[in-house]
Amino acid sequence: MRGFLLNPVLPEQEVLAFAQRYQIELPADYRYFLTTVGNGGAGPFYGIFPLGQADGLGHSLESWAEADEFVGKRSEPFTLTNSWNDLDGRPPTELFDLNEKKYGKDLDLFDANYFDPQQ
Repeated sequence: MRGFLLNPVLPEQEVLAFAQRYQIELPADYRYFLTTVGNGGAGPFYGIFPLGQADGLGHSLESWAEADEFVGKRSEPFTLTNSWNDLDGRPPTELFDLNEKKYGKDLDLFDANYFDPQQ
């Protein structure tokens, strides 16, 4: 078992190549972390993901793909600038026990609105 260890650091050239490939500018503090502290790690599940990877199903790591509908297109401006964690309208979990079908339908409607980048 690895425990809570960080992955090895990345060479600056690899971090720059990643940024160039996706036409993005990584924050200086994040670049510093990747090149001097570690490239992710330090925990099961909610640790820090390695550069270019995201949480897949079953807590596995998957590589990003451009316009993958999960992360989106990295070179485009980030459109979510208002508070985003407003859970008003989310169906109560008690509804699941009472009417699973209605809960699923209500949750789908909530999710469609909650994850809409135009909101």
